[in-house]
Amino acid sequence: MKEDSDLTNVARKSTFILAIKLAVVVLSYIGFMFIARYMGAEIVGMIGFALGLVGVLFQTDFGFGKAHNKMISAGEDPKECLGTYIQIKLILTLLFTGALLGGMYIWENVLGHGYEDPMIRSVIFLILGYYILFGLSKIAFQTFGGLRQSAKQQMPELIGTAARVPIMFYVAIASLSVVALAFSYVVSGFMMLLIGILWLRKFEVSRPTKKRMKAYAVFAAPVAIYSVFSAVSLNIDKVAIQLFWNATEVGYFYGMQRVTIVMTMLALSLVPILFPSVSHFHANRRLRKIRELLSTAERYISMILVPMVVVFCILSEPVIHIMVGDEFLPATIVLAILSIYALFFSLNIPHIQTLYGCNKPKLGARVGISIALTNTVLLFILVPREIFGFQLFGWGAEGAAMASLLSVIVGFLLSRYYTRRLVKVRFRGEIAKHWLAGIVMAIFFIFLSDYYYPSRWFDLIIFIAGGLLCYLGIMIAIKEFTKKDVFFFLDLLNFKKMKNYLRGELKS
Repeated sequence: MKEDSDLTNVARKSTFILAIKLAVVVLSYIGFMFIARYMGAEIVGMIGFALGLVGVLFQTDFGFGKAHNKMISAGEDPKECLGTYIQIKLILTLLFTGALLGGMYIWENVLGHGYEDPMIRSVIFLILGYYILFGLSKIAFQTFGGLRQSAKQQMPELIGTAARVPIMFYVAIASLSVVALAFSYVVSGFMMLLIGILWLRKFEVSRPTKKRMKAYAVFAAPVAIYSVFSAVSLNIDKVAIQLFWNATEVGYFYGMQRVTIVMTMLALSLVPILFPSVSHFHANRRLRKIRELLSTAERYISMILVPMVVVFCILSEPVIHIMVGDEFLPATIVLAILSIYALFFSLNIPHIQTLYGCNKPKLGARVGISIALTNTVLLFILVPREIFGFQLFGWGAEGAAMASLLSVIVGFLLSRYYTRRLVKVRFRGEIAKHWLAGIVMAIFFIFLSDYYYPSRWFDLIIFIAGGLLCYLGIMIAIKEFTKKDVFFFLDLLNFKKMKNYLRGELKS
């Protein structure tokens, strides 16, 4: 019974995190939809480029966040850990800010370059402010993540997003500039930091010791290189497209990233609780529980995401037409490729978190570095038309999407190799059944589209509902979706139990 409650507890917290992240995605998408429809692909591209450029530096903390999460979840002195992490974050924030401003100075005054649009410079400064505020708010996120207090970890992002979206509405409807749009991100970052500070105010903070700083550095060191490569890999695609193409092409790519981000939320909702849970099980030498946790996470991720891949691949044109507008129709192939990328990315997450949770950060780093290097190399082959006179593929946004997909497949294979060696986890045959049901669903869509094209939003909902019924019917027929799964999902969605969990955590 104890082991069943462990899994259910992990699943319930993950369900709550997923609900929060989905709420964040829905709010963000509503704001994005207004921006896409009222302001166009070029404005979307400017914001995407600025987020990518600043994110190259600010989306890494050299693994110290992971170290903080690990120390807290392992039961180390929270006062000392919090003081250590605060000092580290402040130092890194100053270094990153100086590096970005120095790089911009060299670009503008030494190399004599400018920007496609003069407003991009102001947008970069505002997005820098957002990243500074958001980065400092992660002190609270990582602390509550280590304590496995999912509600306190996730709520600030929801509140911050809720503060940004109304501003985005006003900016879009009032036809204001991209600078006003970038300011909405600053408001969001400020709200997240404010909530984090309010919830951390009861915690005592002590000065970090040399021993504690060394412990953080030792854990973070193997992750640091991966953290840097990962930040570069996740952001350089938008920078590369802007460098070799233009803001509109960035808009196509970044816009489709926003559409498919809902797919990655399921797996990302597992990270805040999966890593400390694996860490806890590993500390108690419960490898069987780790295998069960990993296999269960992978199975449900695949089960839920495969039909979404089918929708984005087969119905990419009507999805774009209805969701973001016809200006983004040249990105239909980008949407299809990124949906497959999102599936492989999500399937990788439980395996990489298992490596970290089992105190093997070097193996996790190898996977991440392999993905980042592959992606970066492919970007500079597939995206540009030419470099230094050498003719290249020149695929633009489609090339960036393909680079993302091929690189994550490398990680998909490598992560499984390591987790099989480490915890003896085996490939689940059920995933192949999900693909079988997905293929039948795709055939259903192709057949139906010959007679009926979903050009309105309610048509698309009916269309997708029919495909999902087809998918579910096949899953039931091959006994991959059973009563046990139904009861599992119903228990996770039990409102009373979720309310009791939230009440208990928020009062603690």
